[in-house]
Amino acid sequence: MSLALAIPVKDDHEALGRLLGQARAMGIFDQVVIVDDGSDPPLCLDGGRAGPLRPPVQMLRNDAPQGPGAARNRALDHVSAEYLVYMDSDDSFAPEFPALWREASQARFDLCLYRHHDTRQEPLGRHGQMPQDDGLWRRAGLGGAAWAAPVPLTEPARAHLAETANYPWNKIYRTALLRERGIGCAETLVHEDIRLHWLALLHADKAIASPRIGALHRVAEGADRLTNRSGAERLEVFGVLDEVWGALAEARARRDLLPAFLRFASGLFDWIRGRIAPDLAPRWREALRAFLMARLTPELAAELARRDPVLALRLTLQMAEGGLSS
Repeated sequence: MSLALAIPVKDDHEALGRLLGQARAMGIFDQVVIVDDGSDPPLCLDGGRAGPLRPPVQMLRNDAPQGPGAARNRALDHVSAEYLVYMDSDDSFAPEFPALWREASQARFDLCLYRHHDTRQEPLGRHGQMPQDDGLWRRAGLGGAAWAAPVPLTEPARAHLAETANYPWNKIYRTALLRERGIGCAETLVHEDIRLHWLALLHADKAIASPRIGALHRVAEGADRLTNRSGAERLEVFGVLDEVWGALAEARARRDLLPAFLRFASGLFDWIRGRIAPDLAPRWREALRAFLMARLTPELAAELARRDPVLALRLTLQMAEGGLSS
């Protein structure tokens, strides 16, 4: 089984070098695809001074920035390995990742999820995920450290893990699954990873999960990162959510994913509300109300009231808030 590493990057020359050095040292990758998303100056690996790179590295370039989603999609077009892992240039692999890959490669899987370390835990003297994500792993029955080998996901466990932060780099994907199902990132500037996360979980026939920490996620609080944007690009989230909603609503085999998606979306709405620029708040409320009113049919609202009355009330309140005058 072959494994590719895909890296979208913009201007982060030093971090990219560290990540590439780490990937080479691990010796598990058969291919590396880098997409330079309009860096200024353009990225250069080493000018050939180091001779042939192992594993082979392919550098692609967008002359103008198109965003990380478009960069990941372009990388996918050039992957020839059987499996694929994405990594942002400013993040890194955890020491356990090679063991995780060796264990996972014993199974013919479509999707393998794994835990990560978040640097926001470090001031608290903790190692691992943020409490909300850690709690979802525990609710899925996968929080213990007594076992190491990946295990198949039950449908309830799949729904719990779907609600974790929708990162693109805490999973190993079967390349053919992404291609055959047309699964990629949305090509929006932000919220681009929601589509990849949910559609992969929806369409993966064999999904497994490892308790190992496979990635180290560096969070730059207050920095000029896409995560911290507060402009009109946040309003594009409704188009992304609409596509995923449609796919989940049509799927009968995994009905637990739809209420999980609504819980995720409701939390995301609150997160965006706390960050969007004040002058955009009226547009945000109007778009939120229109989105919820179009999708919360009486039948769905009644079903939610039976299955998760807290979520049903929360969505009703968010819809009402969307109708407030500016």
